[in-house]
Amino acid sequence: MLNKKNRISRAVFSSLVKSRSIRNPFFTMRITFIKPNDEDGRKFSVVVSKKTAPKAEERNKIRRRLYSAIQELLPRIKNGLAVVFFTQQKVREADFQTLKSEVEDAMVQAQILKKIEM
Repeated sequence: MLNKKNRISRAVFSSLVKSRSIRNPFFTMRITFIKPNDEDGRKFSVVVSKKTAPKAEERNKIRRRLYSAIQELLPRIKNGLAVVFFTQQKVREADFQTLKSEVEDAMVQAQILKKIEM
């Protein structure tokens, strides 16, 4: 699970209405820039509606999978960002590896991942 310091507050969430978005079959990713108030200025949220997954168990499973995929990419994500994932119906059929690769692809497309230094 993602640390609380990396989750979006309600105040920041409302500012994401006018933000950049990236779509794929599994989710829509909205990105906005925030002023980091601590050493880790990366904030994330996952929204899974009842329309997407009627049962709470399914919604929580989807949310946990996406947070886990984000957590694995966290060291490579740039600071000063707030990102919200709005899930689509198709996310219910996806396994973890597919979701992880889709999250990474969306972040590469949005240019919010740092370059890997070797």
